[in-house]
Amino acid sequence: MSADRRWLEFFSKPYITEREDITLDYLDHDVFATIVKDLDLVNIPPCNIVNAEHVRELSYRYKQDYIDFAYNLGGSLKMVIIYNMSPSLQPVLETISAIAPERLPVRCAGSYSDAIRMAMECIGNHEDTNEKTTKVLDDEQELIDYRKEFLSGIARMSWLKLFQHPVRIPEADHQLYPFLKSLEILQEDLFQRQLDHRRQVMDLKKSYERNIEEKSLLFKAQQVMNQQMEEMLKKEQSNLRSQIAAKEIELTRISTAISEKTTRLSELCRQFKELDIAPERKKEMVGSCEELIMHESGVRSGREGNVNPVDSRFLSELQRSHPDLNQRELRICLLIRNNLNTREISSSLGVSPRGVESIRYRLHKKLGLNKHCSIKNYLQNRAAPGSPSPGKAS
Repeated sequence: MSADRRWLEFFSKPYITEREDITLDYLDHDVFATIVKDLDLVNIPPCNIVNAEHVRELSYRYKQDYIDFAYNLGGSLKMVIIYNMSPSLQPVLETISAIAPERLPVRCAGSYSDAIRMAMECIGNHEDTNEKTTKVLDDEQELIDYRKEFLSGIARMSWLKLFQHPVRIPEADHQLYPFLKSLEILQEDLFQRQLDHRRQVMDLKKSYERNIEEKSLLFKAQQVMNQQMEEMLKKEQSNLRSQIAAKEIELTRISTAISEKTTRLSELCRQFKELDIAPERKKEMVGSCEELIMHESGVRSGREGNVNPVDSRFLSELQRSHPDLNQRELRICLLIRNNLNTREISSSLGVSPRGVESIRYRLHKKLGLNKHCSIKNYLQNRAAPGSPSPGKAS
């Protein structure tokens, strides 16, 4: 079988499409090149016959793919013949035929037989088949050429976005002059519109870049300000901590002095109670001593803001039993005995709830309580007759 015969048998078969109407979405150049290579037709440009019976539309991408194929890979084909096209598809195919390069003519046939005839003529004649098979007068050929110019101009602008390609325009008295002149004007308008669009895009880009730069500068300035403020806050925090430490040292010194005075006053109060003197005088001396104790300790009730005689006696007895308790711990013991919860104690002393819990834990050890004995029960039973010893559970 000759190479030409193999070529004719394969490419003269009708292209079978889906039974339903379809839209051609894209053109796969690699698949076509593979088919040509597999059939050993690389050096024999074949004729591609396409059955467009069920094709109703060509996508924008397909049109661009075909133009790219025709101008870059079109040497692999000798001719493209399309038949059984629908009326709605015919203008698009004629436009493709108009913009296709001369080395790859696109022909439209009415039937499969016509397509085979065109393919046979293409096989028998290696010259331009359009010139050999079409016999027309000069005027008719001119009309055909201008018609193709119009269609190809439309395709260049719509599919390829080419707005500076020269348009071949006939004389002013020619019947197609208004159409081609309008095409040239439209091409110039679209080109100017393209330039305006590019300028707008560039202006927007510059505007966005300026905005980004300004925002970046503001952000950096804000970062510097935040860093400076953070450093200032750190310095202020360090100063406050130093002041708090100094105050704590002073407070500890004062608390120690007060604790010593209170211990001595408690001992005096105890001695007064043991004196064998008149009850009225003894009561007066003990009361004065207890008032001095409360004045020195500065302990106040968490609820009422004052200390009643019962609280005063409680604190005196507690400090005498546990002389290692400091003033804050004595005050917390009083607040616990008066049924204040952790949050209320925290608010009264200006200490965090976690700090109160930590103090309570230390108090539990200082009071010598076992793990089953609650501080609250121990302190509330402290003033009652026959109060339990610290190591026993209440």
